[in-house]
Amino acid sequence: MAIPLQWYGELVGVLAAESEKLDAFSERDETLLGIVANQVAPAVRGKLHRADLGAPGRDAGRAALEPCARAASPSTREDEHLRSTVTT
Repeated sequence: MAIPLQWYGELVGVLAAESEKLDAFSERDETLLGIVANQVAPAVRGKLHRADLGAPGRDAGRAALEPCARAASPSTREDEHLRSTVTT
């Protein structure tokens, strides 16, 4: 299940939940993830904005999200997770 992180219509990322179990998530789970996404989106946008100001170039946004990617997906390789969640 994936929910877009949007800030004033701008896509700033995607919040995803995964399970090995088929149909593991209910509508309530989707609603909850949407609520979390609405709270996380401004923080992600702020982090990306600050990174863009301090580190010019296409990799600034990726660099800003590296700690988030490690925390969200410790079992996958960080660079693979970033490629799948952040488009530059």
